[in-house]
Amino acid sequence: MIKILTADREKLSRILALTVASAGHFSFHYIAAMYAAIVIALADSWQMNYDILITLWLPASIAIGALAIPAGHLGDRWSFRGSLVIMFFGVGIFSIAAAFATNTTMMTLALLLMAAFGAIYHPVAIPWVMRLSSQHVGRNLAINGVFGSLGMAGAGSITGLIMALSDWKMAFIIPGIFNIICGIIAYYLIKQNMLAENKDNLDDVKKLSEKNQYLNHYKKMLIFCLLIILWSLLVGGIIYNTLQTAMPKLFADELTPLLGSLENALHMVGVVYFVGAFMQIIGGILSDKISVKLIYIVGWAIQAPFLLLVATGDGLEIMTIILVINLVNVALQPSENILLARLTPAKYHGLIFGVKFVLVFGAGPISVFLVSLSQKINGNFDYLFSMIGLSGITVLLLLFFMPQNLIAKKS
Repeated sequence: MIKILTADREKLSRILALTVASAGHFSFHYIAAMYAAIVIALADSWQMNYDILITLWLPASIAIGALAIPAGHLGDRWSFRGSLVIMFFGVGIFSIAAAFATNTTMMTLALLLMAAFGAIYHPVAIPWVMRLSSQHVGRNLAINGVFGSLGMAGAGSITGLIMALSDWKMAFIIPGIFNIICGIIAYYLIKQNMLAENKDNLDDVKKLSEKNQYLNHYKKMLIFCLLIILWSLLVGGIIYNTLQTAMPKLFADELTPLLGSLENALHMVGVVYFVGAFMQIIGGILSDKISVKLIYIVGWAIQAPFLLLVATGDGLEIMTIILVINLVNVALQPSENILLARLTPAKYHGLIFGVKFVLVFGAGPISVFLVSLSQKINGNFDYLFSMIGLSGITVLLLLFFMPQNLIAKKS
């Protein structure tokens, strides 16, 4: 009976941990995207130009990437769940503070600090989620990933609704209150020992990274494999950020004549992201059942040529091509995280995921520059997607050199 009760409590603590992590993922992507909507009302309220106010987010966007490595190191050295509590309170406090900003300096500082605390999320939450269950790593990553995608997809509409019912200040205050409430709940669960940490739990990822019998023999190859994954992360980050930046313009040009209005064309952007959010579930389930290397290779084998096809498509064909690219890009995230963790000693998981998100979020400014340059060259994105597609092919070719025994699923 005691064993049954203990097992039930452990299961409950893992469920609660996944719930808290998922709430944090939703919150991070929500706060990272909400200012793009808030700034429209802010420009009217402050009687300032949009192009000036949108640049206030630039220091915050840099902080999200730059602070990922120290945040991951904090999780490794201290506590994943404790770091998340700090994130919730920090994001909540400075989101509310932004509502009381009266000039651009105050707003820039509030956004910067809000983003700085938000940078804690990915490098500590992803390895934490991976350690909650050795049998369902992919599934847990997928569930958590869906909430992140929903946060990004919902930020514009929820923020717009809040501003329609109230004003831009409440659009900062309500997410701030939500984060503080999450922080209070998480802190209470930790004090009650009801939130699984599993920092010392030897799951399959940790066992493989520390006890693999081939590890010493293949140390150099292990580093080579890790570099391949890091290159794929950079290319994948550029793909993700390029789609996010270029898709509205691409759909506006290609779909407006077919759908009758710009509004309808832009609505298709939300459809692409909404459908893609749930593709992570499929990717996660597959990651638990078959070789993650195989999933990753097949994903890039689909993604790379479809990027090249963007240059030749038009109309609804373009939307179909972009939808496939986004579906694959999102579906690969669970297997990508598992591969990265299996190639890294468990005690450095927070650090390596910090490096990952420096690459992923650092690709944002690169993508914006490439989108702008492509438009200047020939007024479309043909060269841009062709170049990214060729980069994707280099990832695909390099993946074939990764030894299966270093990244194999635990028997």
